[in-house]
Amino acid sequence: APTDVDGVMYMVQRVLSGQPWTGPLASEAAAAADGVSFPPAPPALALQKSSSLEVELPEELRITVEHPCFDKLDSINENCMVQFHKNNVLRRRPARRRVNAEEIA
Repeated sequence: APTDVDGVMYMVQRVLSGQPWTGPLASEAAAAADGVSFPPAPPALALQKSSSLEVELPEELRITVEHPCFDKLDSINENCMVQFHKNNVLRRRPARRRVNAEEIA
């Protein structure tokens, strides 16, 4: 599930090997409660709604662990994430958690 980053604008969600980021994995009602909105998009980028009301981005906008931003170690450590704007899920970018040197020492 998406996690609030700053309490205002951004959320982050983990991307797993068998689970690409296809948009916030939450119902529209839950997303609205978190302040996430799904703006009208041009027809070519229209958001698709599944029967369970989960919002999915078109295939070409999905982010997977194969994205050039992530390396093999990121994928193995489940360190692949997507940061997205609450007011416009089309404003998203791949993100990685910075490893604390104390955690791996």
